[in-house]
Amino acid sequence: MNCSVPLDPQLNSHPTGERMFRPDAQTSTIDRMLFARQQAAYHLVEPLIPDRGAVLDIACGTGYGTETLASFGAQVAGVDIDPRTIDLCRETIKRPECQFLVGSGTEIPCSDESFDTVVSFQTIEHIKDHEGFVRELRRVLLPGGTCVITTPNRLLRLQPGQRPWNRFHVREYDAVQLEELLRRVFSSVDIQGVSAPPAIMKLEHARLSSARRIAKYDPWGFRHRLAPSLKKTLAGMLKSIPQPPGNRDSAGSGQPFPWNDFYLTDDVADSLDLFAVCR
Repeated sequence: MNCSVPLDPQLNSHPTGERMFRPDAQTSTIDRMLFARQQAAYHLVEPLIPDRGAVLDIACGTGYGTETLASFGAQVAGVDIDPRTIDLCRETIKRPECQFLVGSGTEIPCSDESFDTVVSFQTIEHIKDHEGFVRELRRVLLPGGTCVITTPNRLLRLQPGQRPWNRFHVREYDAVQLEELLRRVFSSVDIQGVSAPPAIMKLEHARLSSARRIAKYDPWGFRHRLAPSLKKTLAGMLKSIPQPPGNRDSAGSGQPFPWNDFYLTDDVADSLDLFAVCR
């Protein structure tokens, strides 16, 4: 790996609430399910990583995935745009195989052709210059290397023509749209879906239904302008409402979902996420 820390201490960053923290920070059923889903992507990519290969984890967040990649025997650079998040990674993850750097997806602080494998999980939907982002991933990839991208499946989340209700998502993709974008840069693109057992799929459908309903009644996003204290109060009120039996924690109170509940499938249209392997 040939990477360097950018010298500009004012590198643009902003908290989005989209970063996932470690298992002990997951306090709800939904949080634990989403964390396991993101963990799964890192494990599903393991067969594509060469022994002692150099790996880039772009938009690494709090570094739990970077640490997972290192456990496979890889030398890993975790890059994130938020300096505070990178400081947290450096403080909490001491594996010598891990290096953490501040940088953006369209300006990766690494030399051309530095990595055998590049992974970008749940990132591309946040980036306005999506083609520039993909070209930047290609720039740092060694000849013959592999780039793996995951992103939420638009067909599961949105109606035709509907804009993303997640305020941090610039655009969301179905498999056809994602493949068309990736083939502008990569000669080989194979897209599968990430799926899960019926209980998890039911939980995700319920979560999406709730999010769509909230967005419908608050199309201007007033809820995002509430003071943090009021948000906390409202969240506490919602939690105090008894849940019907069908909505209770299917994984057991406080228990994590295992990452291997999630698997790759050719049934892309009904999948949770798209899993694109590019060469």
